[in-house]
Amino acid sequence: MREIQNHFRDYAERLFAALGPQENLILQLRGEDSLFLRWNRARIRQSTQVRQFEVNWTYQHDGRQLELSEQLTLDLESDTRRGLEQLARLKTQAAALEASHQLAPLVEAESAVRIGALPVRDAAKIANQIATTAEGLDLIGFWCSGPMVRGVAHSKGLFLFEARDAYFFDYSIFTLSDTGENKAVKGFFSETEWDEDGWAERWGRQLERQREDLALLRRPSRRLAPGKYRVYLAPGAVAALADTLKSSFSYLNYKHGQSALKDFIEGGRRFSPRFSLTEDFTLGFAPRFNRFGEIPPERLPLIEAGAHRHLLVSGKTAREYGVASNGGEEGFWETEAPRSFDIAAGDLPTDQALAALGTGLWINEVHYTNFSDLKTARVTGMTRYACFWVEDGRIVEPIQDMRFDVSLYELWGDDLEALTRERQDFLDVGTYERRQWAGSRLPGILARNFGFTL
Repeated sequence: MREIQNHFRDYAERLFAALGPQENLILQLRGEDSLFLRWNRARIRQSTQVRQFEVNWTYQHDGRQLELSEQLTLDLESDTRRGLEQLARLKTQAAALEASHQLAPLVEAESAVRIGALPVRDAAKIANQIATTAEGLDLIGFWCSGPMVRGVAHSKGLFLFEARDAYFFDYSIFTLSDTGENKAVKGFFSETEWDEDGWAERWGRQLERQREDLALLRRPSRRLAPGKYRVYLAPGAVAALADTLKSSFSYLNYKHGQSALKDFIEGGRRFSPRFSLTEDFTLGFAPRFNRFGEIPPERLPLIEAGAHRHLLVSGKTAREYGVASNGGEEGFWETEAPRSFDIAAGDLPTDQALAALGTGLWINEVHYTNFSDLKTARVTGMTRYACFWVEDGRIVEPIQDMRFDVSLYELWGDDLEALTRERQDFLDVGTYERRQWAGSRLPGILARNFGFTL
């Protein structure tokens, strides 16, 4: 990725040289060199390599601002020529605009380049490892790997660049029950460091546990009556609930009345003292700067021992409401929401979660989550995939899908009994237009009074 870093720097310097004394230009680079492998019945059905680098421009002159996007060819002369043509067009268009009091920030100039380990992967070997390990399974999935790039440069001297490798395997395994019902187990696997041989062995151990779930899914499903149940939410289920809540940590959403945490922020509600949540860039899930080059704290507590601590504030929001920015994102890359989300671990060993649950529901996955009542942070959704009825710490049978409706104030408040000691990493699997650079580290959760409506 050094050649991308050098190209971006040279491209920026040539454009900055063409600016007048009252003009500013912010350039925001995002790119990837990604391998995608799509699987069906444990065999590759599509293999694709995507290499793309896009620059978003924010041009400012005399209180006026314009934005555009350009794809880089990585031919410096060609990219510069097209860039200078675009710059001339922006200068003409800006003259016709009204002045704005909410220009994008030009943060204090600094320079930082971080390029992590960028391993070369053998796609054929990966394909063989997956096919061999999943032999005999009706597996459909999506492998994604390769480096991602982010960079920011502006005409007052700032230059930030980060490149980091990431990979994940997002998959489902299907089966039929003894009564002919379609059933499935959902899986996700990713690690922060690449191990060419060891990753498949560790994923294989995960797959063995899922084969056990598949065997259980072949039993007839139990239909449960609506009501409140004791539940264990595996990290995959916690991930869906956490994603629903993320936008509520936006200061802008709070001021616009669109945050589910309004009563919490204003001191009227609390979560359990067991519950803490942090934006933690030490996890490596996202670059520690936003698209305008603002650098947030390395770790920013959002909820600490059940109490409110911070909201995420972008530079634009800070100017609009007269508060201090903490480098929250707002714009091309992400909304003003956590990008490196960390729910603190508890003290329940995962291998003792079944015994701790006793009698109740083991919920591996949920889907279609949404707010049913924003004011009370009530979330509705459906159970999905391998969810089981448990008696005396022993899985008895799968359940038919049910709709739940719960308040997160209750689920993560008085009804929260324990969080697991072990946690799982979930990288953002979004690839629409480009890969998303974000992630979460989440425990499992044991809770009571989890409400099902039908």
